[in-house]
Amino acid sequence: MTSVSLLLSGLVLSSGVGSTYPVVLAQPGAPPMGRLEQARVPAPSLLGALLESSAVRRTTVYLPPSYDEDEDRRYPVLYLLHAFGSGPESWLGVSGFEGLNIAQALDALADSDPTKEFIVVMPDARTVLGGSWYTNSPVTGRWTDFIARDLVSFVDRAYRTQSSASARGIAGHAMGGYGALRVALWYPNTFGAVVALSSPNLVTTNPFGVAGVRAALDVPDLSLLQLSDPVARLMWSKAAAFAPDPAHPPFYGRLPWREAEEGRLEHDPLGWPAWEASALAPHLAAHGDALLDIPVRIEVGRRDPLRDESEAFAEALRAVGVRPRLELFDGAHIRGVRRHIEDSVLPFFARVLNEPGDPGLAPAATR
Repeated sequence: MTSVSLLLSGLVLSSGVGSTYPVVLAQPGAPPMGRLEQARVPAPSLLGALLESSAVRRTTVYLPPSYDEDEDRRYPVLYLLHAFGSGPESWLGVSGFEGLNIAQALDALADSDPTKEFIVVMPDARTVLGGSWYTNSPVTGRWTDFIARDLVSFVDRAYRTQSSASARGIAGHAMGGYGALRVALWYPNTFGAVVALSSPNLVTTNPFGVAGVRAALDVPDLSLLQLSDPVARLMWSKAAAFAPDPAHPPFYGRLPWREAEEGRLEHDPLGWPAWEASALAPHLAAHGDALLDIPVRIEVGRRDPLRDESEAFAEALRAVGVRPRLELFDGAHIRGVRRHIEDSVLPFFARVLNEPGDPGLAPAATR
């Protein structure tokens, strides 16, 4: 993060690996401030992916105000997953949700009740195609496994965490909301609370229909993808995540439709069923038990185009015995999200992740 970003955030930031950054000092009388670190997380689950080769992923970690003062205290953890095309900076006032700075919001929450502090972990899940969809793929990597195994294991070793599932939450916006639900479904007993905010791909994986497929087909190779229509980038990222095909260059994924004679489109016999299977609703019969005994919130703005998707998925959850809270807030896909996160999402996790228990002592290996 640059010094400009630090001025925007008003926070102390350290790399966690010995480097130092410019520091903005708290003003006299200001509430205590948390600290941001840049962690480098080993990612064995991503090794061997066709379009990704990094064995280390950059992750931003928020440590609450008391973390450096009370060395015997252990903390709950929230894993916060970003949307397609963005990164951890979208949570930190640099880009994203009407200036949302999650760290400042957490500082204010801690100031109101220091007993409710928690760590927040914000991984960078961008890929060369724009986003991982937090899905296991031979093309972009086993991202579901990375979040639930590699990242959780690293955080529990590196920081003074409460390592029980009940003290571990997961949440995200858009692609991140889909990812939060997917990871929680595929890894039961790993997270104790889930919030999916403004999430796609819960019931329908291609809301753009034929127009989205045509936009993607207009991009001939990877070098032009970053200059293309955002819908094309979205479609090819989903193709690599949902319908990976290492024998199908240049994007190594299949769209739900393919070109046929005379410019017509027809269902791709491999791509169509793979895309359909990547919606979460069809998997609830097999995986829904993972959400039976934990708080689950499906949240969406009243004017968000994905409202119907969220409402339909909440009904699908109820059909398998899960009792989600469906919350409609005043907003759209981006507008209104900042206020909702500050006023509702963060206080929810402060409450549910801080149930009474023995905080214990941190192992000597943690910081």
